[in-house]
Amino acid sequence: PRPKGKINKKYHEGPASFNSDGTCMILTRVNYKKPDTNGIRNLELVEVYKRQLRWDSIVPFHLNNAAYSVGHGVLSADSKTLVFTSDMPGGFGQTDLYMCVRKADKTWGEAINLGPEINTEGREMFPYINSQGIFFFSSDGHAGLGGLDIFAVPFEKRKHTKIKNLGTPVNSRGDDHGIILNASNTQGFISSNREGGSGDDDIYGLTVLKPIRFEKRLTIIIQDSKGMPLEHTIIQLKTLTGTVVSYTTDSKGQVVYTADEIPPLKISVSKTDFLDVEKQYTFNPESDEAQTQIILEKNPGYSLSAVIKNVKDQAVLENVKINIQLQNPLMVDSAFTAS
Repeated sequence: PRPKGKINKKYHEGPASFNSDGTCMILTRVNYKKPDTNGIRNLELVEVYKRQLRWDSIVPFHLNNAAYSVGHGVLSADSKTLVFTSDMPGGFGQTDLYMCVRKADKTWGEAINLGPEINTEGREMFPYINSQGIFFFSSDGHAGLGGLDIFAVPFEKRKHTKIKNLGTPVNSRGDDHGIILNASNTQGFISSNREGGSGDDDIYGLTVLKPIRFEKRLTIIIQDSKGMPLEHTIIQLKTLTGTVVSYTTDSKGQVVYTADEIPPLKISVSKTDFLDVEKQYTFNPESDEAQTQIILEKNPGYSLSAVIKNVKDQAVLENVKINIQLQNPLMVDSAFTAS
């Protein structure tokens, strides 16, 4: 239904985003009162507050300017951060993404450019932050499938985490943007002008089949020869550069190794009463997650009983050194005969 209040004017309104309780709307609309020097009416942001079912309390955003656009505003889950799109001077490209932090007096601070980790020489726009703090945006400056692609990165770790292209079927050869998800992050919508639609930009529904991972994930499973999990097993992972990390398996006989990129590894496994195992492992760089299984054989233990005699008179010989060598597994030991 058409919202009640004074928010709709004669030009375009939208996109719009809301705070967690639905009482504040961050609305993008055309600055219909003040065109720039070329007669172009740019975008502006307004905060609109709901009062008794009507959206009548309108507060213009303090960074609005007739000379450039400010739009696509979205709030973080705690409403303390506002992210928006702008072509204001001083950016990296055509349009950049910026943020403002709400001050103690409830007003917004100055614009902070999200930096070269997010912004490019192209267009970054249509920001969105879901309930888990994952930051989504569209860009035609990062490597993608074509036009605007949708990317994601944890908002608080955006400077230290590689952004992730959501790939197909979310992205296409056209422009894909405006993602929004439900509270459980299991379903949502995007806008796209991809082939096969009914018009220019169409709305498409999506279902999230698995969580978005920003790190590579390797699960190592340790079992005995009967397929039973072996907990409290020591695992050492050694990289080609010599870095070693150690883990102990859980009750399921598993450990999980995560990293931005997983290099070739030498996996060393040891457990009391079992034979040690070493294994070389190479992670598929095209995958986000993988698992490898290692079987430990029970150490059978070896018992040797021998009597060493003089060949001439069959007298028992004491203090004779005996060297013992096993081929599988390779083991060398020695012992001396008793009296």
